[in-house]
Amino acid sequence: MREFTQRAKSQQSSYPVVVVGAGPIGLALAVDLAQRDINVVLIDQKTKVGRGSRAVTFSKRSLEIFDKLGVGDQITEHGTQWSISRTYFGGEMIDAKNLQPEQGLKRPAYVNLQQYHVEDYLVKRAQQLPCLDIRWGTKLLSHQQDEQGVTLNLEDPEGEYQLNAQYMVAADGAHSPIRKAMNLDFDGREFKDRFLIVDAVMEADYAPERHFWFSPSFHEGHSVLLHKQPDNIWRIDFQLGWDSDPEVEVEEERVKQRLYKMLGDDAKFELKWVSVYTFECRQMSKFKHGRTLFIGDAAHRVSPFGARGANSGFQDTDNLSWKLARVINGQATDALLESYSEERHTGAMKNLQESSRSTDFITPKSKQSFRFRDAVLTLAKTHHSAKQMINSGRLSTATDHLNSSLNGDSDTMTGGILPGQVALDAAITTATGPAWLLEQLAGNFALIHFGEPSEQQLKDFDLLTEIDQSLRLLIVSKQKQQSGDKRIQHLLDQDGFMAQRYLGNESSEQGTTYLIRPDDFIAGRWLSWDKEKIQSTFAGCLK
Repeated sequence: MREFTQRAKSQQSSYPVVVVGAGPIGLALAVDLAQRDINVVLIDQKTKVGRGSRAVTFSKRSLEIFDKLGVGDQITEHGTQWSISRTYFGGEMIDAKNLQPEQGLKRPAYVNLQQYHVEDYLVKRAQQLPCLDIRWGTKLLSHQQDEQGVTLNLEDPEGEYQLNAQYMVAADGAHSPIRKAMNLDFDGREFKDRFLIVDAVMEADYAPERHFWFSPSFHEGHSVLLHKQPDNIWRIDFQLGWDSDPEVEVEEERVKQRLYKMLGDDAKFELKWVSVYTFECRQMSKFKHGRTLFIGDAAHRVSPFGARGANSGFQDTDNLSWKLARVINGQATDALLESYSEERHTGAMKNLQESSRSTDFITPKSKQSFRFRDAVLTLAKTHHSAKQMINSGRLSTATDHLNSSLNGDSDTMTGGILPGQVALDAAITTATGPAWLLEQLAGNFALIHFGEPSEQQLKDFDLLTEIDQSLRLLIVSKQKQQSGDKRIQHLLDQDGFMAQRYLGNESSEQGTTYLIRPDDFIAGRWLSWDKEKIQSTFAGCLK
């Protein structure tokens, strides 16, 4: 495990934001804020990257967020890329899904990479940012908050001291000491089952895809999940049952016997990490409490099936960072942060519902449930409709905010992307060559306009930038050209991916306009440029 290096501690005692918890979610938020020129302190008791793969599967949406954080290329290139998910019942494959059939997207559907590698890339990125002060080996002893901010009482090897912050963000994990100290609720279900996680270095014939078995011959009556990671490390999850003894199950010889039974008596492997886990589906009733905001596992926790834990946490950071930055810079009031709690609570609830359904299907708790599940799996061999009922963990995608208070107008069209849905990437061409749509958004507000804007519309755009100077105008045009205004970019939709994804069947290529938020969500869409509607929607995003 790599030891983290400590920078000299600043004597500054007051900061806009202190983030507590330097796991992947806390790191991502701190990096995002620092890139927005917000001075932030990130504290954590640990001094080393954690052991074991833990979170291992990162979705396309998380990879797009990593791009904005400056680590997308490293994580994608290091990780194992895949899009096929295979499901087996007994010894027979009963389903195979391509989770990303679309073309013209920069990132794959999923990448498998051990969490400690992701943390390492984020730490290296964080160390490049002058606005970010990481303090390892630092414990939060207590905190107090009022309407003006938060006082944190901290301890490091040099002793105790205080920091003041306008806002504190709790990224301190599922057992969040901050949440417990504030006596806040964390409601939901605990699932009475246990799973054995094994990270093993081995040569295997399995394709680098997701493999899920229901009741295979090598683990009858239970389920097994297999993922390939870099460096020939494979992650295997064995369902154990609630009556299993965790201390016995992690014994080296017992684990090896399970792998021999799965892989064959002549299999060669080396155990890297073994653990037993139970899981729960819980969340707080709201994620903002005064000047304290909760993100990631501190705010919500799901079962590992579907890779919804870390991926939903990164969506938290992407949602919160731009709002927090604008509140701190005086561009919006504290009320904007209520929309973080509103939107991400809704997202977490959707994840909890999906995760609970998956877990109930994977680990039935009654004879009737077992019979129903096995009947579905049997029928799936020959009936397509039954395949749709298989639930081995619906994989994480970006959660919608269709009822968000920040959503503005939307003209009716068949197709396109609704306010509250995340923007879709597309291969485009700029004046400098091939590029990607989401790269042009770059974590800022943007207007996407199909067709050449009029002189009046360009004047409207100038006025709109007074609401937020980060606003960019992306013009989807018929030819490759360059604007003299750095705020304006011409995009050539050479392969038609933007038209396919953003134009409804009734809309014309001339005039259709989208307003995109800094977290890439659609704020509003119109069949033609309407200054008043755009202005109202834009202002509503910074209420």
